[in-house]
Order: sequence, then structure tokens, then C-alpha cells
Amino acid sequence: MKLQKFPMITKILFCIIVVVSAFFTTTPLAKAAPSDNALTVIGDSISLRSQADIKTALPNASVDGVVGRQWSAGVPILQQVKNSGQLKPTIAFLLGTNGPITQADIQSVLSITSGSQIIFMTQFGARSWINANNQLINAAAKTNSSIKILDWGGAATADPTLVGPDGIHPTTAGTKKFAELLAAATNSSNSQPSTTPAQQSARNTPNNRAEKDYYPEANLLIFIIPLGILFLTIFFS
Repeated sequence: MKLQKFPMITKILFCIIVVVSAFFTTTPLAKAAPSDNALTVIGDSISLRSQADIKTALPNASVDGVVGRQWSAGVPILQQVKNSGQLKPTIAFLLGTNGPITQADIQSVLSITSGSQIIFMTQFGARSWINANNQLINAAAKTNSSIKILDWGGAATADPTLVGPDGIHPTTAGTKKFAELLAAATNSSNSQPSTTPAQQSARNTPNNRAEKDYYPEANLLIFIIPLGILFLTIFFS
């Protein structure tokens, strides 16, 4: 088809259509946000009893709960999950109810989960080590931005109906609340990367754009050069 047979207005409209089409073709669609439910849970009987509600709130969560599990027993399991390549971006290490923990215990978990978000829980119950455990966990969270807290201890203290007659295990209402708190902690973890402000700033520089970013200047070049040739062809042929 020879465009010189058409009036100038037709040529202009043709060029506008080409420009608009090229813009929408080269502008990338927004990528879907990563799943907020990618979570590895390592816990004890509280997590085990709450498993159904956790899976309802966080369908992609992987829950490993065992009755009577100690903190020290959970660490090698965490390492095994990591070695197998099954560790999710966020890890909920929900132990401490069944025995005292130390700063070294907390560090043993952090050394495995380095670079990931980790959720610890505060505990509830009439056991001699509960308060000391909670103090250690809360103190660790204040000095490490990768740590988030599932405040089960605070929730159970505020609402005694969340805990059954044994003073430890959650009721039906308690398991729902436990799952709700875990979901909130997970969403908080996913919205706050575990990098320092300096690292995050470096990632956002032009030379270190994240994969999700696109380059508008490159998009312009993609269709401006061919369009320039097209204009020349139309108006000077």
C-alpha cells in the first residue's frame, strides 16, 4: 500500500495509532506480588493443635509441630529443612514453651536463617522459664530487624479463654487467635526486607535495579528509532 495516495490527516492518524500501540506493547505489565503465605513453621504441640487454622490463614505454610518439642530439638530440624532446599522465605520457629532457652539458642537459629525473616513467639504458662524466655526473645527482636514476634504470651494473658484448663494449650478460640497472630507476623515480615537501609539504598540505584523494575528509557528507544524511520518514509516518500 502506498501511503502517498492518502491525505495528510490519514497519515497523521496512522502515525498516532502506531505510537500508541508501540507504547502499550513495550510497557511491561505489573508482575504478580509474591505469595505472602510462603512460610516454614517449626513448633511444638501449640503449633500442632493450631495447624488447621494456620493452614486456613496461610495456605502455603508448611507446619511441623511435635508434642513436647524443645528448642534444641528444633534447631537440627531447621537445618535439615534448609539443607533440603525446602526452607521458605519466612520461618516461624515457635518453640520455648517446653524448656528454658539461652542467647546462644537464639543465635543458633539466626545463624541458620541468616538473610531470611524469622518469627519467634512469646510463651504463656505457669512455668518457671517462661518469663526469662520471653525477655530474651523480645530483647533479640529489638536488636535484629529480621526478627518478628508472635505475641502469644500477651494475647493469652489478655484473654484467658484462649487457653485451656491445663494453662498451656490453646482452646478452639485460641488456635484461631494463634493463627491470626502468625498471619499478621508473616505479613509484617514480608513487607519489611531484612536488609539494612544502606543495602536497600544500594539496591535501588540505577546500576542495581531489582528484577521487577523495568527501564522506560529502553522502552522509548525500542519504538522511537523505528518510528523515526517510519515518519521519514511516510512524509518524504
